Parts: sequence; structure tokens; C-alpha cells
Amino acid sequence: MTRTTRRAALAAAGLLAAAPLHPETAVIKPAGPWNLDVGENRCRLNRLFGEPGNQHMLAFEQFYPSDGAGLFMAGRAFKPFSSGAPTELRLFEGQIPLVSAPFTGTVEEFGPAVIYRTVRLDGATPATDASDTAEGRSGIPRLASPPAQARSITVAQGDNAVTLETGPFGGAFAALNRCSEDLIHAWGLDVEQHRTAIRRPVWLNREKINRRITQDFPVDLARNAKQAIYQMRVIISSAGTVEDCQLMNVAAGEAVRSRACKWMEKAEFAPALDAAGQPMRSYYATPITYEIHTQSSP
Repeated sequence: MTRTTRRAALAAAGLLAAAPLHPETAVIKPAGPWNLDVGENRCRLNRLFGEPGNQHMLAFEQFYPSDGAGLFMAGRAFKPFSSGAPTELRLFEGQIPLVSAPFTGTVEEFGPAVIYRTVRLDGATPATDASDTAEGRSGIPRLASPPAQARSITVAQGDNAVTLETGPFGGAFAALNRCSEDLIHAWGLDVEQHRTAIRRPVWLNREKINRRITQDFPVDLARNAKQAIYQMRVIISSAGTVEDCQLMNVAAGEAVRSRACKWMEKAEFAPALDAAGQPMRSYYATPITYEIHTQSSP
């Protein structure tokens, strides 16, 4: 007999307890340079690895400026990985790894994928980013580059491990930051005003609206026993009201209709403040993760 549990979370990633992993590692070399793929509502920094007929992809993705980025790796080498099981992620030998439980999925043309909702790679230890919106802070958040000694990305789970040999990251992350800042302009907001802002919007009735969103599980996901990561972005007026809401399906890279945006119409914010301390139009953004857990029982 099985028991199915539905769960949704807004920006609630966390670290899991670490367990020693001693896998044999599949090492895959790059097949080309970094490429910045600019979409209407997202920026993706990606790179190919491996040989023709057995290529793999590494991608960092942002749907708004943040000090974290979505991360996914796809290709045949990731087929043994299980969704929701602990993995170790590190950038160089000897680094204390991030231990987290990413999703698995499928990426068209590449196959099996390991998907992290959001990570930061700038410190001694990679980290999940539990504050993707940087609520109430000043300026525009930026994704910091990995440490200078970083030359690869290794993900390990049990006896399986894959290393993608990136070499130095160089200015790749700087290009991703520029792209994500351009999104602010595309939303009809003032980029320079945001650079000098002393406060970003603060969600005042978050607990109430969050409860409504997480209880309203998408019917299609429940029916097909799937899991999904969405990115939600709302435009906040200078009066603190929601002017517009958009939800992006991370896997598909496209906007979707959802009752989450319907609930966000009732959200209340303390507006962003410009350099002079005056209310200004701005945005608020956060990931939404929907999960279905199936457990065996006697």
C-alpha cells in the first residue's frame, strides 16, 4: 500500500544532514564555450559536455536578479540518480559539499536531469538559497562567481557521481547578472532606480497568502503524480498593491496559468523605497515548489 503526500513550498530550501559518499566518478569534458540564452522572461547560462551522440548540459538559470540561480545538469550519466534523495554538490576537491535533495526530470535532447531549485556557489561551501527574494534589502542582488579554485562541478548520490570539467568560470556569471538586470527593464521598471533603492518590497501578509497557495495544489500535477518548480514574479505599485503576476514553469521555460496568481491579487506589501526614501514601483519574486511524496507502508 502507498501513501501520497502533497507538499508545496515558497522559498523554503534547506540543508540536509550529510552522509559520507565515496563514489566512482564519471568525468566529462566540455564540448564548447559558455552560452548565454536570453528568453523573454528568463536568462540561462549553459554549456555542453561530452561527445556527439552522448552530450550533457550544465545550466544556471535566473528568472529575476538574485544571489542564487537555478541549476540543472542533464544527460545519460544522470540516469541512475533518484529524485528527492540526498546528493553532494562540490566545485573542487576538498570542498565541504552542499548536501541537498534535488529533483530529477528529463530535458529534451539530453535525457535524465538533476535539478536544483536554487543554489549559491560563491563561498567555501555551496549553499541553498532560502531567501531568493532578498526581501527588504537595498539595491539589486547579484550572483557572485564561484571561488577562484573552482574548475568543475561534481554531483554525487550513493555510488553514482558525475564531474563536469568546466575549467575557470571567468566572466560567465557576470554575463548572467547583466541579463537578469535587463529583465527589470523589460518589466517596465527603472533599473537605475533599483540599483540605488534603499529597500525592496516587503510582503506583509505572506503567511496568509502562502497558506492559500500551498493548499491549492495544481490539479494536473496531482492527477499525474508529478512535481514541479515554478518561478513567480509580481509587479508591486508604489502603494504596495499587486499590479501584475506571472508564473513561469521552470522545466518548460514558459508562462503558465495558475490560481497562485489569483491568490496574489490579495497580497499586501510595504512598497520599495528609492534613494530618497520615497515609495517606488518594483517587483517581488520567489520560487514555488510543488512535490508529491509516495511512501510505502505495511
